Amino acid sequence: LPYDLIGLINYIYKKEYKFADVLELLNSPDKKFDGVDGNFYFKNNMIERELDILKINNGNSFVIN
Repeated sequence: LPYDLIGLINYIYKKEYKFADVLELLNSPDKKFDGVDGNFYFKNNMIERELDILKINNGNSFVIN
């Protein structure tokens, strides 16, 4: 979750969103964000995830699903 949070904050910062823009973004279940182990989005003020199954090999991760 910390990685996801930093990615979300970076996205908001780069877009130069105002507070109202952030609220709209977080209340839009159509907007999905890339996470370490799959996409995530907000629905009813909760984080929902589309988890990927990863294979770790020699320190690298690969999506296998």
